[in-house]
Amino acid sequence: MSARNSQNGTDDDAAVSPVRLLPHDNPCPNPQLPPLMIEVDNPYVPQPGGRDQYLYDAVIDAYQEQATNMTQLDQNEYLSLIEASYFKMDHDTKRGPSHHPLYSKLQNEPTWAKFVFLSALCPEISFIRGQPTPFQLQMISAFKSIEIEGYLRGYLSYRPNARRCYEHQDKVLSLPPSGPHPDLLDAISTMQNAIMNLNEKSDAIREEMRQQGEESKQKFKTGIERILQLYS
Repeated sequence: MSARNSQNGTDDDAAVSPVRLLPHDNPCPNPQLPPLMIEVDNPYVPQPGGRDQYLYDAVIDAYQEQATNMTQLDQNEYLSLIEASYFKMDHDTKRGPSHHPLYSKLQNEPTWAKFVFLSALCPEISFIRGQPTPFQLQMISAFKSIEIEGYLRGYLSYRPNARRCYEHQDKVLSLPPSGPHPDLLDAISTMQNAIMNLNEKSDAIREEMRQQGEESKQKFKTGIERILQLYS
């Protein structure tokens, strides 16, 4: 019996090919053209709604950007990742993308489809800050480059009427979160405390400046009185 993912009820191995997939260089030397068309208007899973909808749209946008930089195996694997709802598998932002199940799958079987998919959810894995991380070094060894360039024009040349998801994403991101979100509440509390501390510091600075002003006026007054005494 295959293992089931406790979060969304999908097979953990649903997107794993029985044949081990091999990585290819980036850019892809032999892309499948025309590419497999994956459109947000023709969902491969029930429309999730809410913030999951944003993640769903993000992985489809990422595919359209990279479809003409993928082999046929890449394109089919990417579709299988969508159908297995890997976009719903939240990663712990405090622990980083390594908490996402695709992270370990990439380490065991690096493919461009999985890397692009995970990059859509965790963009930090494709950005090198200073020295590459061990994970990034492994991906560079597999793909030669982990820079994800935009090839949307190539996709649109085969599908000029493809609908992009940017407007919908903006609406989803503006929606208030549903249910309790302790991290958000903690962040708000931290900001409120910081504002209170700033107000207290501002009051203290204003009082100090007022006192310094009074002292300066008194010194000036004393100086004038001494000058008048000298000439009286």
